[in-house]
Amino acid sequence: MDDVRRGHLVLPDFQRSFIWKPDDVRDLLISVLGDYYVGSMLYMDAIRDESPFALRMIEGIDKIIPTPTIDSIVKILLDGQQRTSSLFYALFAPEIPLSGRKNPFRFYANVPALLAENWDEAVNSVNTGNKRTMLEMEDNEDYIDMTEFKDAGALTARLQKTKYETKLPDILRIVIRFMSYEIQMVHLDRGTSLDRVVETFERINRTGEPLSIMDLLVAKVYKENVKLRDMIQNAEENFRFLEQIDSEYILRVMCLLRGFEVRRQAMLDLSPAAFREDWDFACFALEEAYTRMTDTKNGYGIIDFKKWAPFTTMLVPLAACIAYLEKNNQRDAVQFRKIDRWYWASVFLNRYNEGVNTKTFSDFIEMKDWFKEDKNEPEFIRRVFEEEVDLRVESRSAAMYKGVMCLVVLSGALDFQTGQPPQFAVGEVQDDHIFPKSLYTSDQLMNRTLISTNQKKSNQTPSRYFSALETVTGRQRLEEILATHLIDANALSALLKDDLQGFCKAREQATRDKIRAFVTP
Repeated sequence: MDDVRRGHLVLPDFQRSFIWKPDDVRDLLISVLGDYYVGSMLYMDAIRDESPFALRMIEGIDKIIPTPTIDSIVKILLDGQQRTSSLFYALFAPEIPLSGRKNPFRFYANVPALLAENWDEAVNSVNTGNKRTMLEMEDNEDYIDMTEFKDAGALTARLQKTKYETKLPDILRIVIRFMSYEIQMVHLDRGTSLDRVVETFERINRTGEPLSIMDLLVAKVYKENVKLRDMIQNAEENFRFLEQIDSEYILRVMCLLRGFEVRRQAMLDLSPAAFREDWDFACFALEEAYTRMTDTKNGYGIIDFKKWAPFTTMLVPLAACIAYLEKNNQRDAVQFRKIDRWYWASVFLNRYNEGVNTKTFSDFIEMKDWFKEDKNEPEFIRRVFEEEVDLRVESRSAAMYKGVMCLVVLSGALDFQTGQPPQFAVGEVQDDHIFPKSLYTSDQLMNRTLISTNQKKSNQTPSRYFSALETVTGRQRLEEILATHLIDANALSALLKDDLQGFCKAREQATRDKIRAFVTP
């Protein structure tokens, strides 16, 4: 703990934050109190200014020391961050909340449990926001705030005035054993390469989770004065697309724009040269791509990105195409029409269901050729209707299902009863059966559409329900309303006859016509 306070024991910046919850910290404290094995830790000696990656101090140190500084010679803790941070947290009580909590926690040793060596009951955690419990703990002689463990002299003086005066030697023995607890330390030689450090870290990482590409790149470009962590934070504060997807998508777009396939190693090998400029350009392109995909009037009709995007991964090649047009001053209606045709063909051919990285790169290459010469139209777009576009799906997670619902959104999806436009806000619409599920067993896509969640539902037969609407609105207006759900006059005739099979067949044809209009020149 002394090494932590004086900035001698530090962390590599690529490691994740302190994420342990109160029970995790409590379990560790119990193990140390009981003198149980808590695992080994891995560190590497280094000179601060020669470190291959950014360094930072244990979280909360700035709450204890006004101006903490990293020592010139350091031990870089590669494995053991959560345990070290937990011990520091319990002993120094920095005013920072634990993971998933709004308030800081304090940890108290239960004296009767300590003396009885009942380790499972030896530590209590208390939320500092619970003022009543905090006061009870502070006034109760049966508890020792674990911050008192650091100063045996002061603790002795206090306990001499309590009912535990005669038990003082036993209590101090446990406290001193806790403070003298030794953790096995495994050493890496100074000068070990970053790749070797990362490989070792991932092999022994207690959480079992590999470091993300972004974690590693933050460390890798640090020495080139690229403050990637700050750039990520700035992007998260300024771009809507990062509310829905991981910042790694930015690196994927950068790879494409630099001419590389979207591979893990390619992202890790991104050169620091012009990194900030390319990062900003990729963010601009991703934001425009996201806006295009979520535009319910002139875009791709995704009202809820996480729920209704046919393929979230298509955001990357879409952004790369937009960036290419921007860079080459080719932003015109003809080129954006090509992008639209590529998008809808890819959705309804289910092209991004597998081999995403390979397809992303090859599509971008083909699209650039097409932007240059109209004759270079990708073959898969030309033959989209030569292949079977299967609209007879039932799973709402299928890209085909989501794609059709996006077509409904773009068609208007007017309210059946009022004929008014829906409010396309997240949570305000849902997909529902046209032939009621209570009367029919069909879950197929052609029997579903989007309705407002506050729209009156009906368990009537379609013939009764839509005949009543026809009486109120008239046949022509009813046909206009239903057309915004890809239900044409033939499908309406089937509805009025309660003919589910005929309805689905007619609606499928209307849907195919809509797809053809989006995909063909």
